[in-house]
Amino acid sequence: MRAIAKPILLLAAILLAIPLGIIISLNIYLQSKETRERLISALSSQLGVPVTIRGTFGLPLGGIRIHGISGRLGTNPPVISADSATIHPDYRELLRGRFTITEIALAHPVVRLVRQPQKPDSGAAPTATSTLRENLPGENRPTGSAPPSSVRDALRTKGTKEAPEFVAGLRKLSITGGGFTLLDERGLPVISLEGISLEGNSEGDGGWKGLFETHQAIIGTGLILRDIRSRVSLPGDLSRLTLTDLSSSFGAGKLTGRVTLDLPPSSPGYTAELILSGARLSQVLADSSLGSPSAEGIINGELALSGIAGKESTRKGKGALRCTGAVIQPVDFLRQIGHLLQIDELQLLRLAEGNALFHLDAGRIVIDELFLKSENLILAAKGPVNSSGEIDLQARLLFNEKLTARLRSLLGSQLTPAPETGYSQVAFKVSGTSLKPRTDLLERLTGIRVGGDLGGLLQGLFGRPASPPPATPAGTPPSPNP
Repeated sequence: MRAIAKPILLLAAILLAIPLGIIISLNIYLQSKETRERLISALSSQLGVPVTIRGTFGLPLGGIRIHGISGRLGTNPPVISADSATIHPDYRELLRGRFTITEIALAHPVVRLVRQPQKPDSGAAPTATSTLRENLPGENRPTGSAPPSSVRDALRTKGTKEAPEFVAGLRKLSITGGGFTLLDERGLPVISLEGISLEGNSEGDGGWKGLFETHQAIIGTGLILRDIRSRVSLPGDLSRLTLTDLSSSFGAGKLTGRVTLDLPPSSPGYTAELILSGARLSQVLADSSLGSPSAEGIINGELALSGIAGKESTRKGKGALRCTGAVIQPVDFLRQIGHLLQIDELQLLRLAEGNALFHLDAGRIVIDELFLKSENLILAAKGPVNSSGEIDLQARLLFNEKLTARLRSLLGSQLTPAPETGYSQVAFKVSGTSLKPRTDLLERLTGIRVGGDLGGLLQGLFGRPASPPPATPAGTPPSPNP
């Protein structure tokens, strides 16, 4: 029995010693100065910015893990950083002095890009963003080609040797816990993504396909989308990122559609076709950073959008929103008018129908038709809403025959026939901002001209009475006069 056991134990020891010896040899190789410089140069060439790393070691299954990756130009904040990258090189190429990566997995990578203004004469200046664009995984540059000049010069300054390009062999890319931020020329956020995960594989034509997920996306300074999931694809020239079968949560409803993004950071054009279903009105307002007033109802709609990210003047598109079962607290001036005219429906609108058609022109929203209908009233409006929040709406307040009969003696000639059958109307203007609207409705109704904020005047005329002074407890003598 012992005679049989010894060869088995010896064979097992040899089988264990082989991979252990490979791992030890690999780690010795990785710790050499020349290998470290070659690895840094290869990563710098791939990412488009000079890279520093904290450490490397070989893994039992033949992979290499790199810790503390940071890529930056000069003293600027890092363009890209990652806690670690696990790579699988082509060891046949490695024996020839070439560092060719077949798979790479990034843990907690963070990318921060800043759009740079273009020079009118010579085009965009070389930047970290344009360099990154040139060196995205899968770029079809010839094997052995040198890194871009901005990176090459920076590497020479650091005294780092250049290494052959390794992009061509990359077949699989995965990301967990990533983050991405794109800022405009003023340093203001265009889009920010948190909790990114990606599984991508190269295609035969040099393109890429995969599955993309992110916990949250903040567009601009206020629009929040959650739990985004989409199939993602890139063509062989990496000119455009396409998201299909897109789904996410917005306003506690479901947002689906398709998005394309041109990848040159100097001009990141985009198109989007989105459908919203089953969203809650109060949550839509909250996720749009418009506050969360007293509002209920279900929102459905569509939106088609295009432009260049970060340039509001290029934004254009059109959309529609439909609201059912809505209960809305009107803005202050309408509630005060309702108090003045004793119209309860203007205290709390219960809508039988609510529709909005709009388009985007040169970055501003133009309301083509806003139509809110309750049992006895209709509120209609149209006009532009600028990106700064300033509004200029032509509005109408319509009364049905029941209210018209009651108000005619009070409003007289201010009531005019409306195009809608069975209604009379009062036309008025709304200006100011979406958060503090102003109107000439009181002037139209009473002939009294009011300057400034209508709500303040009406609050004083028709607002809540002053609170009575607190009662003096029984048995407590009044305070003496000073």
